[in-house]
Amino acid sequence: MAGDDQVVKTVHTTTTTTTSSAAGLSFRKEYLTSVQGILSFLSMIYSLMAFLVIIVGNTNRDTLGAAFAFFVSISLISFIYSLVNYTATLINMRSRVRLPWNLTDLGMYFLMGLLMLISCSLVLSKGVRKSSGSAATLGFMVVQFYFILWVLALRDYRYSRSMQQDQEGVTTAAASAGSLPSNMDPAFEPSY
Repeated sequence: MAGDDQVVKTVHTTTTTTTSSAAGLSFRKEYLTSVQGILSFLSMIYSLMAFLVIIVGNTNRDTLGAAFAFFVSISLISFIYSLVNYTATLINMRSRVRLPWNLTDLGMYFLMGLLMLISCSLVLSKGVRKSSGSAATLGFMVVQFYFILWVLALRDYRYSRSMQQDQEGVTTAAASAGSLPSNMDPAFEPSY
């Protein structure tokens, strides 16, 4: 019965998976085409254009008063805020800073929209040059962008609050990282 002995070969394969996390910043392509990303970009560009129009329109280099100084200041601050916010969200820097970003966005969009509305109104009421009307029109566009961004931030804030209340025993940071429901799904999902 020497022929009944069979040799069974067993092959074991071991797979090793190595994962690494990059400490650097990542680029968020989906933010470029999202509603929030487009509106942030437009508010940045329109704020810069309003600033340049009011500055270039002052051909005599005379002092135009407090209303114009206020408009110049607010349009420049709006440009800088939009640039920093857009860049920080685009390169995912906001996820590295532990802040309540929903509340921060709500407050900043409201404040910037209100200040821009006041400055545009003052420039229109005190303006004697054609450039003041053009700059104020661009400023009113920025106000509309900030209003829409505020509404979107309010929606995101309400959704993150409902996620926190629905998930018992989940920490605040984990609860706010949920995704939006399918009927409210924008191209960009905030990861606050």
